[in-house]
Amino acid sequence: MPFIIGYILFFFALLFAKLKRSNRIIDRNGLVSNPSILLLLHIVGIILFGLLPILFADKSFLQVAIGKSQPPDTLPAITIGLTVIVLIVVPRLADKDVDQIKRVLSHTPLGPAFLTNYFILRIAFLCCYEVSFRGYFLSATAEAFGWIIAATLNIVLYVLIHFVNGKDEMKGCIPLGLIFCSLCFWGQAAWPAIVLHVAITTSYETRLLNKINHPSIAIV
Repeated sequence: MPFIIGYILFFFALLFAKLKRSNRIIDRNGLVSNPSILLLLHIVGIILFGLLPILFADKSFLQVAIGKSQPPDTLPAITIGLTVIVLIVVPRLADKDVDQIKRVLSHTPLGPAFLTNYFILRIAFLCCYEVSFRGYFLSATAEAFGWIIAATLNIVLYVLIHFVNGKDEMKGCIPLGLIFCSLCFWGQAAWPAIVLHVAITTSYETRLLNKINHPSIAIV
């Protein structure tokens, strides 16, 4: 299955980036050590989670992302509501990490050109990632084994791929994975997970970048 191949290869790419402290743009240890590795990691992820399914799967990428038919009437409203909650709660959680980051921060501020490239690649990667995780893989395993096993396997792999970021993030992947799987299975499309994952990630990262108050950062 293309997803499993992509997952394993990306897992090793993620390990390499972690060893170079370049798997995140910013965390409690400060800014990314090697910005080029971080960008390359996202390009690799786009290829593995985006290109492989396009080449080998029997469903089109766009079809898996948005679904074949109209979503259930309440799904868009629920997704919008959860997104609003994310945009309110996640920046407040990011504020708790600001003091720690300022204590360890020793890097040169990241320039606006890098940040523009990073967020473009970041959003593209998350779209490919969710289409593979909560699209191709979830639907294929649900057809083969049923919803419960499919969701459980999906969440387990989702937790494992986040182990490089620590136990707290791994724990958070359990409820998030369940929400993502439930919404996508309900709507037979990956777009709810894409919307929520992009909202969570970008709101957290832009909040931290803005809060450490680097003058070269134009994203708010």
